[in-house]
Amino acid sequence: MKLDPWHLAPQHVKSFEHYARAGDGYSAWMLHNYYAHQHDARADEYLLFAAKKGVPEAQCSYYSILVQNPDRKVRENAVIWLKKAAAQGYAPAKEDLKCHDDVLRLASKRHEGSHKP
Repeated sequence: MKLDPWHLAPQHVKSFEHYARAGDGYSAWMLHNYYAHQHDARADEYLLFAAKKGVPEAQCSYYSILVQNPDRKVRENAVIWLKKAAAQGYAPAKEDLKCHDDVLRLASKRHEGSHKP
């Protein structure tokens, strides 16, 4: 049975929370998707946890958030997460890595333009 992470039954949420607390990255990834759909702040916590546990989808998503940060250093360091996901063979990360420099350049222009009077 394939679970839809956006519409989990309460018992599935409890199970995923149990396994995430035990250190399971994919359970954290499912909870991230579930809580993100509900605009719940717990989504961010589960995303970072899943990324740290090596879930490539989470690493790629975390990269997507960091690369939009107004802090240039944070944007430049975002690529670490993308490289981790690509190293696991995650195809979207491999593709994003090919155009990472263009993404950084566009983000820098966007943030520089927002500081003009």
